[in-house]
Amino acid sequence: MSRQRNVIISVVFLLVLLGALALFRSGTQAAPEPPREPGVIQRPALEPTPVRPTAPAQPQVSGAEGKVLFKDSFEGAASDKNWTAVDIGGLAPGDEPAHWGTMDGMFRQLWTGQHFEARPSPTMAVAGSADWADYTLKASVYPEANIAIGLVVRRQGDSFYRFRVVNQNYNDENKIVLEKVTNGKATVLASQPGPGYTDHQWYTLTVVARGSHLEARVNNGPVLSAEDASLSHGQIGLYGLAIGDLGFDNVIVVAS
Repeated sequence: MSRQRNVIISVVFLLVLLGALALFRSGTQAAPEPPREPGVIQRPALEPTPVRPTAPAQPQVSGAEGKVLFKDSFEGAASDKNWTAVDIGGLAPGDEPAHWGTMDGMFRQLWTGQHFEARPSPTMAVAGSADWADYTLKASVYPEANIAIGLVVRRQGDSFYRFRVVNQNYNDENKIVLEKVTNGKATVLASQPGPGYTDHQWYTLTVVARGSHLEARVNNGPVLSAEDASLSHGQIGLYGLAIGDLGFDNVIVVAS
């Protein structure tokens, strides 16, 4: 009996010891932290969109400089009737055509299709007569987020001369290019490394086609020149990529 009593006492003592140890541990544990309020994430402030300055004035042309064949300052939606949008190289299956139209006092490249989706493929808006031969085309251009801007002369279907300026942010070796496009294939006639254009600035582009002689200029900068007799006449055009954010103003064509 004494042996059984000793065992019982030992068990009871062990249980009491374990209970005391559990109470000690619970008393030493840190109280749970109260839930924290979620922090406010401070997003970086976006730079405001630059205010578009007034376009350069349409140049005044005297009788000695030649007859004015065409001009458009895009003061109303009626200007849209003067122009036809063209997707250079055609459309791939499923592609929507590029749109151009008058907006905010400029003639703008308006992305593609009904949902204004961007497609990085070349497009132009053409106007004028297929019979025009020797003339000077000048236009003001305001790029906001496009990749290339330019003018087209002597356009005959998929063949034309094109003056193209590339955005300064892109790594093209030559950012100012005068080229001949024959059935959609471009051949460089003259070029220079830059500088290319920057967004949110007005540029005045000029192209002269006189006989086999071609000249092109950005603002009052150096002239690119070339000789080519492949195309003797054709329409004018405004050039860019079908990704929007590009506007033209004060287009003028003078016989030369």
